[in-house]
Amino acid sequence: MIPLAEKAGKFARLALRRRASLPTEVQVEITNRCNLSCPMCPHTFGNLPLSDMPLARFERILDQVPFATDIILTGWGEPLYHADFLALLDASELHQLRRDEV
Repeated sequence: MIPLAEKAGKFARLALRRRASLPTEVQVEITNRCNLSCPMCPHTFGNLPLSDMPLARFERILDQVPFATDIILTGWGEPLYHADFLALLDASELHQLRRDEV
């Protein structure tokens, strides 16, 4: 869980329109598979091929963002549907990334 003071600092920085030199938060869509039919989602009306991100690709992405402190594992899919979900969590922990969204 991200401390309240840190969230307040981020809010203040955004309100003052001061950007960080590098992003500290990274969002990765690890799967686009989902069991819902939300009206705003492209899965409901589109014909998207369903797939999971391979663990090796996820690890390469994490290697490319050493400055990140937080990771968000959501996107158009349900992260818990990923076959290697626990391995992805382990990989993010090895990179010392906080997961506030899981």
